[in-house]
Amino acid sequence: MAGGWDAGVQYKNVSAVTLYGCLFMTCAYTWEHDLSQNMSKLKGCSYHGLLPSDVKFVTVVFDNKSVQQAYEASRYLSCHGVQVILLDVASLYAQLEGCITQLLEGDNLEELWNSLTFLVFLHEYPMEKVIQEIQYVDGQFGMNTTLSHLSRWLFVLSHHLSLAPSESVNLGNIAVSHRYNTECDQKVHIIKSTPRGRFWEKALVKPGDDIFNNTKFDLNGKTIIVLAMEWGPFTKESIHNGSIDITGICRDVLDVLAEQMNFRFRFEQPPDRSWGVLQADGNWTGVVGMLQRGEADLSISPYSPNEARLKVLSYSYLFNYEESVVVFKTKLKSGLEWKLLNNFFKTDVYLCGLIIAVFVYLTFVVSESARISSMEDKMKPTIWTTLTLMMLNCLAVPLRQGIPHLPRSTSGRLLLAFWCLYTMIMTYVYIGGLVAILSTNNDEIPFKTLKELALNEEFEVDIEDGSVLEQIMKTSTNPEFQAIWKKISLSQTASTNESSHQKWTRQRNKLYEGGFALISSRASVDVFMSEHCGLRVMDEEILPLFSSFVFPRHSPLALMMSHRIQTLVDAGLLSLWNKKWAPKKKTCIPETDSKTEPITVVDLSSAFIACLAGLGVSVMCLIIETAVQKYDERCH
Repeated sequence: MAGGWDAGVQYKNVSAVTLYGCLFMTCAYTWEHDLSQNMSKLKGCSYHGLLPSDVKFVTVVFDNKSVQQAYEASRYLSCHGVQVILLDVASLYAQLEGCITQLLEGDNLEELWNSLTFLVFLHEYPMEKVIQEIQYVDGQFGMNTTLSHLSRWLFVLSHHLSLAPSESVNLGNIAVSHRYNTECDQKVHIIKSTPRGRFWEKALVKPGDDIFNNTKFDLNGKTIIVLAMEWGPFTKESIHNGSIDITGICRDVLDVLAEQMNFRFRFEQPPDRSWGVLQADGNWTGVVGMLQRGEADLSISPYSPNEARLKVLSYSYLFNYEESVVVFKTKLKSGLEWKLLNNFFKTDVYLCGLIIAVFVYLTFVVSESARISSMEDKMKPTIWTTLTLMMLNCLAVPLRQGIPHLPRSTSGRLLLAFWCLYTMIMTYVYIGGLVAILSTNNDEIPFKTLKELALNEEFEVDIEDGSVLEQIMKTSTNPEFQAIWKKISLSQTASTNESSHQKWTRQRNKLYEGGFALISSRASVDVFMSEHCGLRVMDEEILPLFSSFVFPRHSPLALMMSHRIQTLVDAGLLSLWNKKWAPKKKTCIPETDSKTEPITVVDLSSAFIACLAGLGVSVMCLIIETAVQKYDERCH
């Protein structure tokens, strides 16, 4: 293999134009007469008969002793509308490296597929060494997928060269012919992949037969490494006997892809249990770091794209859309429940009511005093009696105790009628509202917007680790995002060494305790709310999130899987799986379907306080009356 690479350095800069020129010059001179005679004999069979009919571009590879045969084949293919590049086998390594890199950067699966058909003539160069070079390039630059599953190889060997051992061949689409003649029927060896292993199978191929039948089986049973971490309901982690298993929406997608594309998989997780943090040297930790280093083939825990991740990751079809929101635990008990009866109306309502009550009382007194002044002396009530009766009228009506004494004046009775109407409205509004507050969820909503959350000193704020929102908040010029990130930074200072899993556990526990707000995706919030009562979502949504499977940068698997995932989405399967794995909302009051909550003693504490206050005043009045009565008895 080393010899091939050393020679390849000499041909590394050989361009397609140079090779075409070489082909043209060669065909124009020494072999033109022989080629014309050979082509007239082939009559549509020969090389073009073995290659698939959809081939439009072929790289013809030759060693030192197969140059003439390679040029003949190239001229023949060119005359049948196939584009050809001639390549010395010694230059194969360098040419494949540049070709694969350019094709993968183009992110075009059709172009990738059409550009990787090779016709290799070997008269002295060992086939096994060529295979080793091809597979080495695939591992270094093709992620062990590009050449092994997307390329097609037809080897034409001289009689004294042997087949490469089947166990050393990882190319899925390869055929070998030891004798190439003008007959249409050709005997070839085709690699076969079975659960028992790989082996060469001899077959008689006719023009039009597909010698690259393995292309129908995509990855041909390859085992790929899949990364996944807990991100319910998309990925739910469980460990059985030390091995990781993943369920959820993305596992269902992966199972369908594995069946359609014929591959197996095993789950792994990064040692640091981190979603991935960008380091100062440009390298990543966690899941993103493993993909960046090529230690895994994909991650099914959905990621949202951002500028930093796009430099090291490739994304499949974006199949998940959701909003990012703020979830927090409402404060059911504020410590001021004893003021509940007084807090139903705002202070200005109570103040206006007091002013109106005093005004009505004084009007009653003035009206009744004018009426009393015209009465005879014997029938006149005392001023104290008048004041007491008018006060009872003002208090008895709102307390629904009837009217103990009708005013004597016509003006007083008219005023009493309107006073009854006013107090009836106010009383019914108060009673109805009080019943509603006591019997329904009386959660306190501490904030409704990000701006209010940033100013709220009672709530800590954090953001779900690994989320693209973290980077957005950190780098945004939006004043609200900057204020929120400043608050988030305060709660993160004590937890810089936590793994993503540890941080997620801490955030969940603090969320359930209360006094804590978490910025997360809607899907994760639904999981939290299915586990615990009392959680609430802020009305204001933050940003939309798009996410999908992620792969190493320019991975051919991303191209191969993307259109299949899009097909699943278009068929409606993702919607069905979303419903299947959607968390069930926790039933906080199992014995009833009503939205009301039972009234507790704390909710009625203000009523008990009012009763105790009245009892205290009554006892005090009783003591005073008893003392006055005894004093009068002593005096008389």
